Amino acid sequence: MKKIIGLIVEYNPFHNGHLYHIQKIEELYPESIKIAVMSGDFVQRGEPAIISKNRRAKIGIEMGVDLIIELPAFYSTQSAEIFARAAVGMLDIMGCESFVFGSETDDIQRLEKIATITLTEEFNKNIKKFLKEGYSYPTAFSKSLLDEKIESNDMLGIEYIKALRFWKSEMKAKTILRKSAKYYGENLDDNIAGASIIRQKILNKEKYSQYLVDNFSLEGPFAFWEDFYPYLRYSILFNYKGLSSIQDIERGLEQRIFKSAQKNIDYKGFLNGIITKRYTNARLQRVFIHILIGLTVDITKRWAKEIPYIRILEFSKKGQLYLNKIKKIDFPIISTKKNIQKNLSKEAQEIFFWNERASDLYNWIVGEKI
Repeated sequence: MKKIIGLIVEYNPFHNGHLYHIQKIEELYPESIKIAVMSGDFVQRGEPAIISKNRRAKIGIEMGVDLIIELPAFYSTQSAEIFARAAVGMLDIMGCESFVFGSETDDIQRLEKIATITLTEEFNKNIKKFLKEGYSYPTAFSKSLLDEKIESNDMLGIEYIKALRFWKSEMKAKTILRKSAKYYGENLDDNIAGASIIRQKILNKEKYSQYLVDNFSLEGPFAFWEDFYPYLRYSILFNYKGLSSIQDIERGLEQRIFKSAQKNIDYKGFLNGIITKRYTNARLQRVFIHILIGLTVDITKRWAKEIPYIRILEFSKKGQLYLNKIKKIDFPIISTKKNIQKNLSKEAQEIFFWNERASDLYNWIVGEKI
């Protein structure tokens, strides 16, 4: 029987490192059915995805994934804990036996040990202390582990392991070593670069196709924060009183955001006017996305520990066969907008269409054909 293997991805954009990930899974689990949870039109670093979720999903299927489901914006733009919990929960619902993620260390025992430490009362007391002293979350996390350095993918890996425990899942977590040493790095020998570098090259109109499969060049339209900032600025200036209800806005931060929006007509100046030692770029940008799409504390509180539905984006023939097998499970799996009222509860319908509006906003701003 074919193994069902999960991936947690953004494909923002799909590059040679992602292909390597899929190839390694195929080596480990030949002929497996590969199911990917992929961030929708807004991603965890707090940015609009470089190209739409529909185009990224199609590329993922072409490159060897069998089934791609959406991690909606009320999960994909959240902290690592909520992001990981939702993604792992979705793979568990879809019947995955294992999931495989890229890691800087490829040491699952180390990550499991750290995950256990982070669940202790002492660790949580320490991290609160360091946050109160003004450190950013990644720095506070490291200091709470006696200054042990944790890279970004390993940090997510720790949250994936904690998510397995949260859902009491029998799935197994497995790591593969990233060929590109760092998220922001370039491996010129293997033509692998972090997605962040590729996006910057696209923005700067520099050559980037060497990092994509078969020197492929993406077609526009592309999405960058600069395009979204006028809409964000409007939301801030005309809804200042509502900012306190937005997810991840701490007391006092709304005032910094408002003042910077007043002063700056360009995105870079706006962002630089808010950054402090405590607030990393990614954390601030997640807040900006939450303001833009109206992601509130109440929405997060309602859905942080429960998954309302699974939304199918794309599938291969093999993926379709698997999908037909599991459609009988007692959980709403949505492949079209038809019969939403029949398949989803009223609350699940509301959050489904909320996410659809967020994607519509993305498409309208970018000029993507819907």
